[in-house]
Amino acid sequence: MKKLTTECIDAVVSLESKQGKLEPDLIINAAVEEDSPLHYYFEWDDAVAGAAHRLDQARELIRRIKFVVSTPEVEIKSFRYIRDVEVPGDEQGYIAIKRIKQKNVNATLVDELERCSAYLMRALTFAMVREDAIPEGTTQKIEGIKEEIDSLIESL
Repeated sequence: MKKLTTECIDAVVSLESKQGKLEPDLIINAAVEEDSPLHYYFEWDDAVAGAAHRLDQARELIRRIKFVVSTPEVEIKSFRYIRDVEVPGDEQGYIAIKRIKQKNVNATLVDELERCSAYLMRALTFAMVREDAIPEGTTQKIEGIKEEIDSLIESL
């Protein structure tokens, strides 16, 4: 992904301010003109963009395939495929959970927990910004959960 410029960020914020919300179509429409600060972030060659879109569709298909883990106490529906930690970070690759090599179990668990931590940071940011509209103590609870996950990551 291309580095975000201040002009790009300002253009997106301006769209959201004018519309009261943000939708991908609004951004694409604003990016069509070559002099738009958003234009540079899109692939305008339909052959290349079509291939990229099919990659996104394939990723979505991979994410939608689930499997069920059952115990007498609980049934958990989960993704069948997750990120393969043997694939370099700047590349994509998935592996079935059941096929993860023993040597990669900890690294895969850390990868998944780091993703959880990142989502909790996102939730924490939201909670801090809108603390006026959420139940008292919510921010502290999220912080506590994030600290627990970060501690678990460190222990692995």
